Amino acid sequence: MREVVPTAVLTSPQLPIPGIFLQEEREEGGLGIAIWIGRAELESIVVAMQGIAAPRPNTHDLCCSILATCAARLQKVIITKMEHDTFFAELEVETPHGTATIDSRPSDAIAIAMRAKAPIYVAEEVFLKHQARITPDGMLEYIERDADAQSPEKEQQRTEVEKLLGDIDIDFGDEQ
Repeated sequence: MREVVPTAVLTSPQLPIPGIFLQEEREEGGLGIAIWIGRAELESIVVAMQGIAAPRPNTHDLCCSILATCAARLQKVIITKMEHDTFFAELEVETPHGTATIDSRPSDAIAIAMRAKAPIYVAEEVFLKHQARITPDGMLEYIERDADAQSPEKEQQRTEVEKLLGDIDIDFGDEQ
């Protein structure tokens, strides 16, 4: 497993949804994965990244309150797999009765982990297959590891993705 942290918000006028970049290392050019998520979940993650307390609890705050009330603690989040272009995640929760594993959307898992100050991991196979990096000029670049990376089908997919990604704006959250 690879430990990652959210480091950048991904947006594009060409894509209907934003994304979050989960990076293995915070240094420029570090490898990570891009996950495309809903706007509400992205906002919740960004609020947690910036340490802003909402005037009223949102769903992710509520989840953390429920865990605390039940004397449970989020130990970690694991992004476990990708099927049909959808990432899957699990929350590993320590309860008074032992450890429980809870299925979750990655966006919700990340938002909860940020509030609970729990580490986020990506399964090694998932990381290697879907890794990317943000280039010095702010572009999202996927790293090919597949044996069939040079196939005509992969080349067509890569061309289509590169067209879409050409207009992505990367927000590193450094400006306030």
